[in-house]
Amino acid sequence: MSAVELAKSLADGGRVQELASDKHRLFRIARPEGTSLLKVYISDSWSRREERALNAVSGMTGVPHVIDRGITNDLS
Repeated sequence: MSAVELAKSLADGGRVQELASDKHRLFRIARPEGTSLLKVYISDSWSRREERALNAVSGMTGVPHVIDRGITNDLS
């Protein structure tokens, strides 16, 4: 499954917009119940690095929080 296919499956018929594709793939997923961001990382180390950064600033106003973290096979 590609990153785009993953985003579309999570959108469940909603709108998917790709926002970035550098060190990770970033998608905005708009559904009737609200909008979410999906990041698909190129490696586990990028995910761990961002998780440490978010934990360091947790509790501050305006900092995003992780809703769910999934682990899947390599995406093509």
